[in-house]
Amino acid sequence: MSGTAEKKTVTLNCRVTINGFEPDGEDETYWIVDDSQAELVENKLPVTSPLAKALLGAEVGNQVPFHPPGGHVDLTIVDVAPV
Repeated sequence: MSGTAEKKTVTLNCRVTINGFEPDGEDETYWIVDDSQAELVENKLPVTSPLAKALLGAEVGNQVPFHPPGGHVDLTIVDVAPV
């Protein structure tokens, strides 16, 4: 089996690109990091954050339900890469 067949799964210390937050359909990229490395202005999410918890374990192409304050969105995992 070649490396291209590997599943790309959201884990700690990865970069994840998602779609579904922005009304214009633009993708957003976040880094899932240890709490001590979190920096929200740089899109570095602590692994214990609600968004990171929702994304963990998801694979490219999955839709992930997320409940931010005041609503519900279905986020699509566009890409996952190790950091």
